[in-house]
Amino acid sequence: RAGERCGGAALHRGLESVDRVRIRHHGRSLACRAEGGDRPGELTLSLSEDARAVAPGQTASLLHGEVVVGHGTIA
Repeated sequence: RAGERCGGAALHRGLESVDRVRIRHHGRSLACRAEGGDRPGELTLSLSEDARAVAPGQTASLLHGEVVVGHGTIA
């Protein structure tokens, strides 16, 4: 499955702690795997299922369970 790229990512825990992402404020969180990108603050999220209408500029809340451990901007 193709991943969603994020830029300007800021993490408050290690990358390995990210196991879910929420893309919409009131949307449900989706299981994911996060991998580092080529540049600092860049990462790729491999989602467990398709996310509808993801657009560049949206904020991705990076979660460990339901606890926010970081954020990034969809590229």
